[in-house]
Amino acid sequence: MPLDIIDSVGAVMPDGSPSANFFLDILNIQYLLNHSGVTATELPLDGAFSPALVQAITDFENGEPTVPDVDGRIDPGDDAWAALNAIPLSQFEGVTDRQEIRMIIQRPFPEWNFTRGSFKSLTDAGGELRFHTTHSAWLPDKLKNRILLALGSLLDPEIEPSPTFGVHPSDWSHIHLGFWSGQKDVSVSPEALAWKAAAVLLRGTMAFLETQHHAQPARLEAALTPIMNSPETRALLNTYAQLPQAVMVHHTFEVELWRPDMEPADPRRQWMVTSADDILKPPYRDGPELVAADATGEFITQQSLQVSILIEPNGIIHPVLGIPDALSIYSGFEFFIPEKPPGPPLHF
Repeated sequence: MPLDIIDSVGAVMPDGSPSANFFLDILNIQYLLNHSGVTATELPLDGAFSPALVQAITDFENGEPTVPDVDGRIDPGDDAWAALNAIPLSQFEGVTDRQEIRMIIQRPFPEWNFTRGSFKSLTDAGGELRFHTTHSAWLPDKLKNRILLALGSLLDPEIEPSPTFGVHPSDWSHIHLGFWSGQKDVSVSPEALAWKAAAVLLRGTMAFLETQHHAQPARLEAALTPIMNSPETRALLNTYAQLPQAVMVHHTFEVELWRPDMEPADPRRQWMVTSADDILKPPYRDGPELVAADATGEFITQQSLQVSILIEPNGIIHPVLGIPDALSIYSGFEFFIPEKPPGPPLHF
């Protein structure tokens, strides 16, 4: 999917006036130049004009036989832009929202940046999401299938406005293992309540370990992996997979810095898969509603276990039983809240 620029990027126009150099135009060209194989030094993805940018444009133009005029400037629709924008970038396939494009470009950790475009490119080519064999051995197949159902809807680039910009550390994609009675002020079954009680104990143990080994991925992995793969945990999750009132509630974008227009109760970031494999919006979303529904036992999510996920660009899913910080055992990252991206506010 080609990127887009609105106006000229470079030093000067043919009449000597300055090029427009809009932030996102520059950002798109910086990204494309870094993927062109021509730039000697990688350009910062900050959307800022610099002599290094002009030099990189010039180097690219000099190396392209389809570009007759080397002027250190790129204009919409000119030969240099056509050549630069011919670079295949599957992560943008089907993505048109300029803010979403900005986030795809500026996210750190590209090895864990699975975008809606990545999903479209993968599935258009006949591929599919799949779980990492070793890292997901503790997760029952029924629960894997429900996660795949949620992701298939969440990552569809044809949904507008977009419910997510993909799965990335900055999104905090996680799934609550909850329950729903389906009736107002009616508690879930005794079996579901008993499962929740056991899950709360396990959650407490894992939360303690996550706190003890925060920012120490190797130690956290050594502590969590045996618990996830224990017979007791596997039996607990297999029991959950069989309970008829089980609902897996997927949340995304809890890091306000990276999606300021996404409120916690926003229905776009809420997806629920039932035991019958139906995809629904959860009946309650904001804090007071959730607390009230939990108190009656009608809708239980927040105090239960949760599965957090990352996805490689090739579509391999890495899940962990625990809060998103625990994903450091696979990624090696110490913190899962990246700094604010350089440039103007996200609403530009």
